[in-house]
Amino acid sequence: MSVHPETMSPRSADALWHFAVTDWARPEHAERLIRLQDRHGIDPLLVLVARWLASLDLGLADNDAAALVAAHQPWLGAVIQPLRAVRRTLRREGAEGQLRDEVQRLELAAERIGLERLHAVALQHARQGGAACDTMSAVLVASGLDSATAAAFIEQLCS
Repeated sequence: MSVHPETMSPRSADALWHFAVTDWARPEHAERLIRLQDRHGIDPLLVLVARWLASLDLGLADNDAAALVAAHQPWLGAVIQPLRAVRRTLRREGAEGQLRDEVQRLELAAERIGLERLHAVALQHARQGGAACDTMSAVLVASGLDSATAAAFIEQLCS
């Protein structure tokens, strides 16, 4: 059963999923998020959650961003990253391509579960009036990115 965006609560886990899929569909955003992931090891789901919170006029303080990142690490390390690594290893053609497609489907399902987990933590720590740039910066720095690189990334993503 599918959920229609117009009928869901804007703060629901389904709304976060819809936001993430829509934001990811913007090619320039997807490319930048993948580049951030590949160069700096920052999971795109964390940035997508920060952007979603900002769209609701919510934000995270630095210590709350650190709690969000810490809560995500076990699922990311045990499930999402291994699936991602397998998918990236497989070729796109033939039987390997079919297996790659199946692994990609599993990776996407794992990411959705990851977003559901992040959703619960994010709303637990969110505060009213969060600026998108501040929340993204807090999440990026909590993920291990230096402030200058975080600022440059945010400028690119918000342009």
